[in-house]
Amino acid sequence: MNLYTQNISVSSSHEILFSHVRDIPRVNGHDFHLHDFMEIFIYVEGDVDFIVNQNYIDLHRGDIILANENILHKAVVKGTAWYERFYIGIPQNAFSHMDQSANPLACFSRGVCVISIGENDFRNILSLLRKMADLIETDLHSNAYTVYGYLLQILSILNRKTTIGSNGTPRRDSPHELISRVLAFLENSATQVNSVAEIAEHFHVSASYLSSLFSQDMDVTLKRYLMICKISKSKIMLSQGESVSNTGLACGFCTTSHFISVFREVTGMTPNAYRRSLMG
Repeated sequence: MNLYTQNISVSSSHEILFSHVRDIPRVNGHDFHLHDFMEIFIYVEGDVDFIVNQNYIDLHRGDIILANENILHKAVVKGTAWYERFYIGIPQNAFSHMDQSANPLACFSRGVCVISIGENDFRNILSLLRKMADLIETDLHSNAYTVYGYLLQILSILNRKTTIGSNGTPRRDSPHELISRVLAFLENSATQVNSVAEIAEHFHVSASYLSSLFSQDMDVTLKRYLMICKISKSKIMLSQGESVSNTGLACGFCTTSHFISVFREVTGMTPNAYRRSLMG
C-alpha cells in the first residue's frame, strides 16, 4: 500500500512528512516542483533519473538525494518499470529545540547533497523505512515515538555519510551539453531574463531550436521552467521579509498582478498567503 504525505512529527509546531510510493509511473508524468522544507529522496528501484537544479543524476540503488527548501527538482521516468521511492520532508526548524551539536540536520548542506551509500548501510536504512511505513499503516498515533526514533536513526546514518564528504557531484551531465549550460545560467540569472528569446540570444541559438531541445531533454517547456525558477527565487525574497510588489519586480515580472497569478499557479497560493504561512 502506498503512503502519501503522512505527518510523522511528535510536535504540533511543525510537520515532518513521510511518503512511500511504489508504482509504474507515466513517462513525462513528473513536473518540476519545489518545497518549503528539506526533502530526503531515497531511491529503491526503477528506470528513473533525477534532475535537481542543474544536476542530472543517473540513479542507482542506494542513492539518496537531500535537497533543501526551494530547490527545483523532478524525476525523469524513462521506462515502464516498477518505481519505488521514499520521501521525507523536514522543515529546517524541526529540531531547533535541540542543542546545535545534537541537531540531526546540522551536517547537511544548504544546497543539494547526493549520497551513494554502501549496500549494508542502504539495507539498514531501507529496513528502518519499511518499519516506519508498517507502523504508520497500523496505527500512527500509538506508534508515533517509535516512528520518530527510526527517523533519527536514519538521519544519524546520513550525517555520518555527509561528514565523509559526498556532496553534490552528479554522475553525468544533462543529456545535451547546451542544456547543462542553460540550467546553470538560469540558476544564477533567472530573475534577469523574461523570455525564451532572451535565453536563446545569450547562447547564440534560435529560440525555436532551444525550446525544442529543452523540452526533449527536460520533459518541460523552457518557458515554464523559467517561470518556476523565478518563483523559487521569489519565495526566498518573501521569506526574508520583502514586499510582494518589490519581489515581483525584482524577479522580472512587469506587474504585481502577473506575479501573483504565476505564483498562485506554481505554488497553489498567493504571495501574501505564502508570507502568512511562514509567520504562522
